[in-house]
Amino acid sequence: MIFANGFGPTNQPVTSGSTTQGGTLSPLPAIQVGGITTTAQFAGLVAPGEYQFNVVIPASLGNGDKSITATYGGVSAQSNALITIHNQAAFIRAGILAHLKKRESERQKQPRN
Repeated sequence: MIFANGFGPTNQPVTSGSTTQGGTLSPLPAIQVGGITTTAQFAGLVAPGEYQFNVVIPASLGNGDKSITATYGGVSAQSNALITIHNQAAFIRAGILAHLKKRESERQKQPRN
């Protein structure tokens, strides 16, 4: 989930003074992370002035700080925004490899018969 503001009207009118707001953006905004286009599954207003984007980050995107930009209605958000990516699959692979290396090191230290 990504949160943002300033994306304009949704399919439901905003109720002035209301503590809750709703509505979706149509069409969905184009969101790129690290230069790769993501798949937006939802884009809508979830609170007064607060938009939520549910996007699928490609598993091929490496860990670390990545640029993020959103384009909607021909207008792009600021270009210097960053998002930190922590690819769970890469983390699990790294953990398994570290575990295997540790086991191999311990095995090599054991006396051989």
